[in-house]
Amino acid sequence: DEETIGIKLDVNNDGIYETKYEPDYIGDVNSDGKFSIADAVLLQRYLLNVDSINRTQFIKADINMDGAVNVFDMCFIRRMLIQKTS
Repeated sequence: DEETIGIKLDVNNDGIYETKYEPDYIGDVNSDGKFSIADAVLLQRYLLNVDSINRTQFIKADINMDGAVNVFDMCFIRRMLIQKTS
């Protein structure tokens, strides 16, 4: 269920973890309105310089909101997918 997908982040580095995002926005890298393995595949292809992503996709892929899209975001997306299927 997409309503329950999420990861907890310490966004302020204060030891308080919160999950705050709209499930149909963050993580939906390919912008198809769903969060799925296809989003992880696109992110992986971007990280390997096989595909490019636009600005909107970049924002959706920046899961930890640090201004960069990298392997850490890939780890978060994988964790979110595991949570979605369990």
